[in-house]
Amino acid sequence: MSARRGTVKALSKGTCLLSTLAQEISDKKYAAGAELARTSKTYTLDRIPSGPPALKVLDVGCGTGLNAAAIRDKGHDVFGIDVSEVAVEKFRANGFEGVSCDILEGIPVEDCSFDLVFASEVIEHVSDSDQFLRELFRVLR
Repeated sequence: MSARRGTVKALSKGTCLLSTLAQEISDKKYAAGAELARTSKTYTLDRIPSGPPALKVLDVGCGTGLNAAAIRDKGHDVFGIDVSEVAVEKFRANGFEGVSCDILEGIPVEDCSFDLVFASEVIEHVSDSDQFLRELFRVLR
């Protein structure tokens, strides 16, 4: 795995090429249609307790807001991030706050900003899982 990671970094000179490719693929996916609920995400969402108290939740790979809607329905406040600008536009149109960013370059929020991080089916798409996890821990309270 680390050899593969090194190859990606050598080809991309950091995360720029990879980020651009990921954004392009994601933008096409979200421009093509709506998200579908998956069993694994439903299982993970079921692990989140209902409020009150309301938790401040970061939805990593927020897409258009399918998961965020389920989290909001449990009484929580949701902020989303996604590499796809198209997805984040739809996310915002669905009444959520969010930004498009590459998590490996940093999430544009202060340390200790969130009570819970929801990142279902995301880690397998990042080139540096250690940095991904460090960034998630940074924003957790």
